Amino acid sequence: MLTKHVLFSLVLIPLVTSLPPNYEDVESAVDQAVGEKVDINQADPQSNTIHIAHNNPKDSDIKIVQSNPFNTTIHVSLNVGSGAKVSVMMTNARNIQLHVSFNGMSKSECEVEIVKAFNSTVHLSFQNPRNTPVKVTMDEAQMSILHVSQNIPQNSPMEVSMSGAMHNQIHLTQAVPMNSPLTWKLDGDPESNQIEVSQNAADDNSPLDCTPECPQEEYVYDYQYADANHDDGKKEEVQDISTNEIVENRVASKQEAAAVEDNYDYTDYQQEWEQSVGGDQDVGQQQQQQDDHQYQDQDVGQEQQQDDYQYQDEDDSSLAQDCPGGDLEACVDVCPGQYGAKVFGFCVESCGRRCP
Repeated sequence: MLTKHVLFSLVLIPLVTSLPPNYEDVESAVDQAVGEKVDINQADPQSNTIHIAHNNPKDSDIKIVQSNPFNTTIHVSLNVGSGAKVSVMMTNARNIQLHVSFNGMSKSECEVEIVKAFNSTVHLSFQNPRNTPVKVTMDEAQMSILHVSQNIPQNSPMEVSMSGAMHNQIHLTQAVPMNSPLTWKLDGDPESNQIEVSQNAADDNSPLDCTPECPQEEYVYDYQYADANHDDGKKEEVQDISTNEIVENRVASKQEAAAVEDNYDYTDYQQEWEQSVGGDQDVGQQQQQQDDHQYQDQDVGQEQQQDDYQYQDEDDSSLAQDCPGGDLEACVDVCPGQYGAKVFGFCVESCGRRCP
């Protein structure tokens, strides 16, 4: 009898873990979508996939509701559009994957609400969102992963809350947020979860509000303005500067120079960036001035010329270094984000040309 019972159980296990799909898979890919509406409501779905992709959408309305989903996958992707609304609601989710991605969306919104989740993954990512808030609520989640990220959000607050969370991995992050506060609230034992909440180069209108408190580790940057001919045994003093101090100092210096107008010109920023690092060359011109701007390679002994930036002699200690901060990472970290993604991208590109 015992042997028959064991064999019967072994036969049932594959049937339970690999149930056949009971709903047809949904595939909706629309280019230049205008007013597209997606409304999906499924009870007890299993082993199904839902893939919604709208390119250049305008006023798309996407709503997905699932109760008791098992082994389901949902992927919603919106690319460069406006006026879109995405709402995903789940109850008693098991072994599910949910991925929502916005790229270059404006005047849109995303809301995810999950009640009871087990062994599930929720990943929300937003690239350059503008006026696009995101709200996530997960209650009674166990052994699951939640990842919400924003890259250069503008007027796009992030609000995430969890209650009854046990043994989860939670990662919330913002890079260069502008007028985009991050609010995190956990109702439960934080020690039973692995939690990381971080901001990078946030402005004064993007506060980090955590309950319970989630302190961030201050990043320390090493600036070594060492002369090319100094002894290796001699090291110059290094000042520890936090990210917030760098941003505040750059903003203060720009406010003293001139008030920034709303229609800040891209060409004006190029000139301002060049002056701030000690150079006065015109970035838009590609000319060779061999008499005054030559860079001598000490090891090879060959003369090298840059298209956009001509360097002065390394022995002239009165000039600022060619690479702001001394290395690529430090140069990128001081790039300002308050002028928008276009200016920030130019700054990063400039660092890539200046720094080895």
